[in-house]
Amino acid sequence: MKTRTAAGVLFLLTLVAATILGLWQFAGHGEGAGHAARQHSIHDPVIGLDPIAARQVPAEARCPVCGMYPARYPRWAAQLIFKDGKALFFDSPLELFRFLLDMRHYHDAHGPDDVARAYVSDAGDGRWVSIVEAHFVEGSGLLGPMRNPDLPAFAELEAAEAFVAERGGRLLRVEQVTQDLLHALEHGGHPNP
Repeated sequence: MKTRTAAGVLFLLTLVAATILGLWQFAGHGEGAGHAARQHSIHDPVIGLDPIAARQVPAEARCPVCGMYPARYPRWAAQLIFKDGKALFFDSPLELFRFLLDMRHYHDAHGPDDVARAYVSDAGDGRWVSIVEAHFVEGSGLLGPMRNPDLPAFAELEAAEAFVAERGGRLLRVEQVTQDLLHALEHGGHPNP
């Protein structure tokens, strides 16, 4: 009888140790930590909601470009919804554009044709706005979450124009955001208009 009890205790201890090790590696420790963090950034659709609707940024979501936590920067956050309803969250419009303009570099589970919708937070009131309807401001001097120039977004043209009048910069639409612009912002400068 003692042999059965000892075997049961040994089995239970092995199971507990394996569970702890698995959780430790999933939390970003050990080999393959970067892969675990990247996979953890993909979020499934929320049951009962439109699968391509904007959603609240989960506290544990990590930006697939820089690894920051977008929920900590609600007025800067952005999100990308795929046709299968899965989502990625970004800490700013700049990181979303980096991702969109070089998607294969950051993500291999979906391709550009899988994108259903992209959203950015309105810098004024925090509401979600489709990236194609947003007005972006480049060159205002307002620093994003990574403490570098970024692209604050606004749902309303009037709000964006008021921001430019107060803080400077120029208005852009989604089609005007290019690799050259991102490169210039990444290096602290501004491209030629």
